[in-house]
Amino acid sequence: MSEKRKFKRIPVGFQVKYTIGETSGVAQAVDVSSGGIFINIKNLPKVGDKVYLSFILPGTTAREQIKIIGEITRVAKEDEEKRTGIGVLFVAVPSAAKKTLEEYISFVDQLESTGIISDFRGNNLIKLE
Repeated sequence: MSEKRKFKRIPVGFQVKYTIGETSGVAQAVDVSSGGIFINIKNLPKVGDKVYLSFILPGTTAREQIKIIGEITRVAKEDEEKRTGIGVLFVAVPSAAKKTLEEYISFVDQLESTGIISDFRGNNLIKLE
């Protein structure tokens, strides 16, 4: 199966605050790219709904909180990786947030490609080999 995504995704495990219509909550991010995010939520909305997200990337400060408006492009009820949640395409990203997100993804990708990080999944634990 060929990869259809435009952006490199990295596995993560940080908390995301979300609002979809009248529903708000906190969920765990599974992976993120500069173009979107997948988060685990149980009460699944529908594709096309707008979602307001805010999160702090590991290693950054509350001053660098990222606030993004997205659109739900995928709803997964126990997908192939046994996760339930939503795939969100970022549609409105402030330039400072975009820069922070791209730098974070590039940094983690670089660490993974050099073998410094053996596992970046779960609770954002960095294990040195």
